[in-house]
Amino acid sequence: MKQKITTSILMLVITIQQTSSAMIIGKQNQFKCKENPAVIGDCFTIHGRMRFGNGTPSLRIWQVGTSHYLGVTAGKVADDADEPILPKEIILDAYSTVYGDFEVCPFTKKNEGALQYVCVESGSSLIIEDRNGKLKRIKSKKIN
Repeated sequence: MKQKITTSILMLVITIQQTSSAMIIGKQNQFKCKENPAVIGDCFTIHGRMRFGNGTPSLRIWQVGTSHYLGVTAGKVADDADEPILPKEIILDAYSTVYGDFEVCPFTKKNEGALQYVCVESGSSLIIEDRNGKLKRIKSKKIN
């Protein structure tokens, strides 16, 4: 009897966990960047370098000419379990880098010495550099 109760509780926990995971996935794909209700200000364009790095969020954009980094996330809380919001045409792996102009929308305020969390609405003049240093233009026109 005790084993049946334990098994039933375990099955219930697994079901709840799977259901909540599906809900999170649905929420993260529900909004694009600019129309996301978590965006706290006007979107802006920067010239930068996007690539993966250590820490959370792992996808980051360095704004060229500054020491400022933006963390690309799915919302105000950095969670690498959530897919960052960015155009589907921007595809990169752990060893590639994307250079270009990125239109980003803020989830958090800019604080000196801290990552500002953003989503990427669009990109233009994008060039991808692979692990061997080979360059490839993604698209010359604005993508979103």
